Parts: sequence; C-alpha cells; structure tokens
Amino acid sequence: PDLSIDPCFDLVAEDFLDLARQLT
Repeated sequence: PDLSIDPCFDLVAEDFLDLARQLT
C-alpha cells in the first residue's frame, strides 16, 4: 500500500506514538 497518498499520516503517526510513550 502507498501511504504517501496522505502526507499527514506520517506526522500523525509520530505524534500518536510520542503521546503513547508519555501515557505509559
């Protein structure tokens, strides 16, 4: 699958992972 169709996805994914690390 080509995730590059949504350029914001990478930023959102990184934000989500960073937030998850803070919560745990």
